[in-house]
Amino acid sequence: MTRKLKRFGEVLNVESFVARYGSKLGRKDLKIPSEIIGATTMDQYSNYLKKYNCFVLLRLQSRQFQVTDRDLFWKPFCDEVHALYREPAKPIDWRFTTAPSPIFFRTPLNIPLLNKLLGTSLRDAPDLFCSFQHFSSLDSATALCKYIELAGSTNIGPTFEPVVVGVNLADPESVAISHIQPLLEESSQMYQDFNYEKLLEIAKRTHLKGSDPIKTQVKKLLETLAESKLSVPCLTKRHQWLLFTSGSRLEST
Repeated sequence: MTRKLKRFGEVLNVESFVARYGSKLGRKDLKIPSEIIGATTMDQYSNYLKKYNCFVLLRLQSRQFQVTDRDLFWKPFCDEVHALYREPAKPIDWRFTTAPSPIFFRTPLNIPLLNKLLGTSLRDAPDLFCSFQHFSSLDSATALCKYIELAGSTNIGPTFEPVVVGVNLADPESVAISHIQPLLEESSQMYQDFNYEKLLEIAKRTHLKGSDPIKTQVKKLLETLAESKLSVPCLTKRHQWLLFTSGSRLEST
């Protein structure tokens, strides 16, 4: 792996991978069937969903740029996010380790394949970029919160708007995720009929006992999601992922 790829983390580009593999067979005119591309991509997505417990889908906000220009803005944005994960929340506290940088997908995500894996009904869009990351420690919770804030306020050009944030509630080892469900359960109608005001109210009226820094940071994350209009929690039919969306990203059923 080159130094540049290490800087940005692993980058998934299934079509390039298959093309490189095919070239070793000496068949320059080799055409990979779309079914194989789809199956390979789906297998890669499945592996990432198992390996990581959080993902973020983002969309380039500006409509004035060509599709081919997206990479010019995506890579610098990834670099900015990467810098957030290099700054530990509490560098003098040995109990909290620096969060590893997210894994950025070089090309937009295949939403129909993600829907098939999770049993969701996210609206298909050809321009949604994706990152996977660990959401477990205090530092990872702090970095994720800064990540969402940065996505709407970057100064390096067009901004990437977060449209979906997913966390795996089934991860038994994540202390951070274990705090999310109890906070949401304060609502009488869990995972439905949410709006910006309700989610923000849940986060702000939570009375924290003691000084649990991770729980405090998760509370702040809920506030950040609400302020970013990601105020519609949706529990997936498979694998216990909780998705925070704007509502418009969900197809009507």
